[in-house]
Amino acid sequence: MKRHTLRYLAVAAVAGLASCTTEDVHRETPVLTDGTIVFDATTAPATSVTRGADALTLNGYTKPLWLLSSAVPTDAAAATRGTQLGGSDVMSHFGVSAYLQESTGDVSQKTPDYFYNLKAVRDEQSGRYGFGQDYYWPASNEALTFMAYYPYNSGTGADGDNTLVTLSPRTQAGVQTIEFEVAAANGDQVDFMTATTPRVMPSTSGTPVVNLKFRHQLAAIRFAIGSQFPTKGFIQKIALKNVYKKGTYTFSEVSNTDGEWTLEAADRDNFEVGYSVDRAVNAAGEDVSANDELFLMIPHRYTADDNASIAIDFWDGYATHTVTASLTDTEWKAGETVTYELSSRKLTTLQVQSITYATTVSGAPRTNWQTDDRVGMYVVQGTDANGNPDGHTLRYKNIPVTATVDETGVTWSVDHTTGQGPVYKYPGDSYYFYYPYQEGTPTGYPNECNEVGASAETFFSSVINGHQVETDQQSITNFIKSDLQVSKAVLPEDEDSNLPASTIKATMARQVGLAVISLGTDQANKTKVFTNNNAGEVTETASVTASDTFSGNIPYNNSSAYYAYVKAGTATTFSSAVYSDTNKDAWAESLVFTVAAGNSDSQTAHSARKNWEYINAVWNYSYTANNCYTWTSAPQGTNSYTMECWGAQGTNYDATYQGGKGGYTKGTLSLNTTLAAHLYIYCGQQPAAQSVTGGWNGGGTGLDNGHTVADEKLQIGYGGGGATDIRLTDGDWNNFSSLQSRIMVAAGGAGNAMSVQHLQDSRGGHGIPGYAGGLIGGDGSDSSIEAHGLTFCGSGATQTEPGNSLNDKEKIGDQIISESGQWKGGFGYGGSPAVGYYCGGGGGSGYYGGGASTRGHGAGGGGSSFISGHEGCDAITETSTADAITHTGEPNHYSGKVFTNTLMIAGNATQTKPGGGTETGHSGNGYARITLTRW
Repeated sequence: MKRHTLRYLAVAAVAGLASCTTEDVHRETPVLTDGTIVFDATTAPATSVTRGADALTLNGYTKPLWLLSSAVPTDAAAATRGTQLGGSDVMSHFGVSAYLQESTGDVSQKTPDYFYNLKAVRDEQSGRYGFGQDYYWPASNEALTFMAYYPYNSGTGADGDNTLVTLSPRTQAGVQTIEFEVAAANGDQVDFMTATTPRVMPSTSGTPVVNLKFRHQLAAIRFAIGSQFPTKGFIQKIALKNVYKKGTYTFSEVSNTDGEWTLEAADRDNFEVGYSVDRAVNAAGEDVSANDELFLMIPHRYTADDNASIAIDFWDGYATHTVTASLTDTEWKAGETVTYELSSRKLTTLQVQSITYATTVSGAPRTNWQTDDRVGMYVVQGTDANGNPDGHTLRYKNIPVTATVDETGVTWSVDHTTGQGPVYKYPGDSYYFYYPYQEGTPTGYPNECNEVGASAETFFSSVINGHQVETDQQSITNFIKSDLQVSKAVLPEDEDSNLPASTIKATMARQVGLAVISLGTDQANKTKVFTNNNAGEVTETASVTASDTFSGNIPYNNSSAYYAYVKAGTATTFSSAVYSDTNKDAWAESLVFTVAAGNSDSQTAHSARKNWEYINAVWNYSYTANNCYTWTSAPQGTNSYTMECWGAQGTNYDATYQGGKGGYTKGTLSLNTTLAAHLYIYCGQQPAAQSVTGGWNGGGTGLDNGHTVADEKLQIGYGGGGATDIRLTDGDWNNFSSLQSRIMVAAGGAGNAMSVQHLQDSRGGHGIPGYAGGLIGGDGSDSSIEAHGLTFCGSGATQTEPGNSLNDKEKIGDQIISESGQWKGGFGYGGSPAVGYYCGGGGGSGYYGGGASTRGHGAGGGGSSFISGHEGCDAITETSTADAITHTGEPNHYSGKVFTNTLMIAGNATQTKPGGGTETGHSGNGYARITLTRW
């Protein structure tokens, strides 16, 4: 890549920075529309955790004294004079260098050649940091690695430079290093921070912004008065002796990771704070170190070889005393604020070695701790301030204890930054834990211990009794919220442990039960076929899995099973949503859990379809010996049934002269039943060939005049076909109450008629029977009508009237043989010819039957069909009688059973055949089919 002399693109006449030379590499023109390099600066997440340590013994006073130590991440402590990014003090500037990268992020052989030690200054309006001139990003296939630090030193002696910070030269290959020296005067010490990025490439639009996450690289040391300090007086001086004042810091190449310090034994010195206005020590808990009196020190773990110590001068009202404490085995970590409290009791900040998660069934959503889980802690005083037995008063309330989980296990951090101050371990105190933690002062939680030496269950009894699990636990938040675990800590002396004296441990016990629900998968009979009420074969089976749609209490789905915490000892019911088209695997039974505290119970839900006799079913009904069939519905809730009926054909003379064809009806009926419902199926009969007798279920009877073929006057009328219907009430086919309960009727076709004489003299001599109707049946006709000038045929039925003879009267000459009403059909049956000289065909059955014909060469009319709910149908009233039938003018049957998706096809049109395929009108006996499809 070509190297360019630095040009100031924003202001060409401005002189260059003293730290920049012609060795800088940069872009003379921007790659992007706005491709200047700018920065955001924030604080990286703290890697240290709140921790405690054993007390440091102070020597040199007549009474025992100690320094009680606790450490917290710097950002959680009082502000230092350095920067607290995100707080009220924000860096005004920092130093930054950039390495040009073409392929990898490795800078081990690279120098900061893109630019070196530039001063990035904060823009007060945007809050971002930039340079005094524009620096542009490199080409799109190149990247930059940045290393930044604070406080800044240009190396040129410029105003504002911090000369105690010295950056490695631009010619040094690899990561940068900084020689850092702690200011001798406590008030001049500042926080030392660094930031590193991995390879950063420019974005494709807008202003690329580099987010620098600065990390504190010093430890802050402060002092306070403990609650047990024994005497009144004044603090006069605090000194840190033989601690490190200088070191070399090496940047880390990894973002968000601390670098390393290199220290030399010769670089140790003393630091002290003297108080011109003596600091009184008669206020327990008071901070000794003001914000401008903190020691900002190089991190280090001190050994005996360091011979480092803390010295405190105080006046107790009689004399000045100097007390000292060795720092051997003390560690000051980068990014931590360590607080030392003066105390007359050897108290140590409390440490939690372990808290064991309550025993939980394998597979549950949570079986162990996760990072940032918090446990609440209550501490009960063993003795009061005067050393008298207590056992009731709470020393600390609801202190959060936080888990950090990594490959080494779980570590616990007690929050020493609450308003109650650092948590110390006092001899004889009792420690109680509960989970999950609740912020603040939770309602119902203890204000005192109700029993000396109480168990965890007794201490938290009000919490346990008042605990409510969430109804809806399908989110992990609500699931955890519903848990309740408690424990009383075990102290080292209780188990002859080698743990440090400040350490406690606990094993949690769950105070709720755990319900575990599995969704069972079972085999069910999918399709079953019935024939005339005889159970046929199962044609298909299927796996059915219980529904995962819950109603009421809702558990958490953890892959293979569902989990929910339940109130201990209380019956808790889990149910699926009710059966529906979208929830066909609703459970056969709800599951009821009564689980003791700390226990679990596993149950399996099963689809109701497991216990059904069938999932899909087809009932086929055909005419057999004048039978009425009783159909029984499936007894599981609401199901929809498709019902079809085919009316019977009228009598055939032969293959050429056939009876009227039957009709077809179809509809869907929804039945909501707890117990099985019953319907009654009547299948119409087609009379045998050349049979005068009408078909069963209402076919009209024809008439034979008794002449023989030899007379050449043979005239015969044949029987009409029976209807096929579905009823709510059984009984004889012609029982009026049973006929009245019909909710679907497929009409039968009319009977044919023949006249041998007229066939022989070419005047026709045969009838054309009426077809079964839809709403109205077809009229019969006569092939010889043109020769005779008269019609002797039956008319088709309607929705409110049966068919009749199309001729008013039957005459021989002027003599009236009979009135036409004698050929009329009725409600549920076809008309039959009256006795007379001439003979005719019978009407087809139906909702109303067709009329009969008056002569042997005249055919009957077809019956009408009916479907409750079908447009154009006219239902009879419930109060109708056989002698007085009235109609509602509406299609819906009085029972309230109404079909949807209806279809009605007359016997002269294309319709579905019972065995598959199509036919023009139905031939043969009547047929019925009921189909349940709920898969």
